[in-house]
Amino acid sequence: MSDYLSEEEQVQALKTWWEENGTSLVVGVVLVLGSVFGWRWYQSYSADQAASASDLYQDYLLAEEDAKPEVIAEIDSQIAGTSYQAFVKMTEARRALDGGDLDAAAGELEAALDAAKGSYLEGLVRVRLARLYQQQQRTDDALAQLALVKGAGYESQAAELRGDIHYAAGDREQAAVAYQVAADLLAEGDARPLLELKLMNTAAADVAANESDDDADTGSNPDA
Repeated sequence: MSDYLSEEEQVQALKTWWEENGTSLVVGVVLVLGSVFGWRWYQSYSADQAASASDLYQDYLLAEEDAKPEVIAEIDSQIAGTSYQAFVKMTEARRALDGGDLDAAAGELEAALDAAKGSYLEGLVRVRLARLYQQQQRTDDALAQLALVKGAGYESQAAELRGDIHYAAGDREQAAVAYQVAADLLAEGDARPLLELKLMNTAAADVAANESDDDADTGSNPDA
């Protein structure tokens, strides 16, 4: 018996193999080619989108006052959820705040937060929004925002602002705790003299309060 297949047997074996494996092979090739060309298309598309977003942001910066609303509307429709939109909303919040409109400023920062979620800007926006809420006497909302702040550099700012809120409410003990957290979160070599003063002030107040309590307890004790 021959060790080699006849021509007819080779053809039949190839047909059988193709029937069993041909479809999966084609699909595999299509998927590989699709992933390669899809990735290249995505890279090109992302680059085009980034360029378009940058151009729109430049248009906003250069626009005359009466033209800004139209550019902002275009940004909101074309590049929503981007850092560029967050920057625009933060800028508009500052403009509203400078004009004394706290409610409008809060609305702009809330929109900025929606755009910044998941990005490096989120912590910064939350700190600014918490500060504005505090100006509006919305203490619970301010503290809720600060509790969600993450990211190096922003957590220390959030803790310091939390201390300011407690201090304004007359709770020096909680203020001191928050200021200490803020100081502990500072990066090596980073110095915030005002934070140091706040920490010293609340620590001194706590010492004085404790000494006063001790004196009161001693005075009320007839055996002392």
